[in-house]
Amino acid sequence: MSKKHYFIVSFDTDTGEWDIDTDAETKFLDNETIYNTETGQWETAYLGDGKYNDNDDDTAGKLYSALKILNKGVTNDND
Repeated sequence: MSKKHYFIVSFDTDTGEWDIDTDAETKFLDNETIYNTETGQWETAYLGDGKYNDNDDDTAGKLYSALKILNKGVTNDND
């Protein structure tokens, strides 16, 4: 079974930082951020009771770590 994880990443021009925008995911994707290629259905990442669909917490953690590295290289011209 193959699943594709989708994230909305935003850039804040005031702070000069990238971040995962979970508020936008809720608003625009109705929290259905995983596409199941086998069923053709969108699924939610959080299943409840501390359980995540297709290890989405680990996947999001990897993206967040990459964004932290990217943010270290970004300079804020407003400083």
